[in-house]
Amino acid sequence: YFGIRSYRDNTLAGQITYLDARKTKDLAPESIHPAFAALVKLGKPGADAALKALRSMDLTAPADNSDVTKSPEYRARLLAMVIRNVQGDEVADFLLKREAARAPDPRRRALYEMLLGQTP
Repeated sequence: YFGIRSYRDNTLAGQITYLDARKTKDLAPESIHPAFAALVKLGKPGADAALKALRSMDLTAPADNSDVTKSPEYRARLLAMVIRNVQGDEVADFLLKREAARAPDPRRRALYEMLLGQTP
């Protein structure tokens, strides 16, 4: 059962940027990104999946300038917002600082530092 839950959470984190075009009147992330809303609703398992997705993001992939929702930065910001919404700003900052300190890649460190400056 735990394997299924983990698979579900990781799948949702992988689909975080999916945009429900029918809900464009309310631009809140939980309204237009169903996977974002689901991860937040899951609570700590959703936040854990978001942190895992941040750790494994491909930072070498070229950004798609034609669609901002496909950019790695947009994906990272949504994942960090899941963590902030579930864990609160103080715990989220602690987790992101810890990940930045552990990151061997300067690009990944810069990503975490950018997310630390993000306001919900």
